[in-house]
Amino acid sequence: MDNLPQLTITDLITLQQTVEIACTRGAFRAEEMKAIGTVYEQLSTFLTALKAHAETQAETEPSVDAVDQPQGD
Repeated sequence: MDNLPQLTITDLITLQQTVEIACTRGAFRAEEMKAIGTVYEQLSTFLTALKAHAETQAETEPSVDAVDQPQGD
């Protein structure tokens, strides 16, 4: 199973933007919009949660400058 294709966060963001563009261009029929909207909302919620998690991780990890500073005697 190591050879399975991978999706990146960038791929998911591109997919989100593609759905947005397709909707504004009228690419979907009215009866398809509920299913597309549901998936779009799930994707948006997932990406928002990832962003919040990444920001939290960045705040809790020490900066490289703080780690590399020599300690005084």
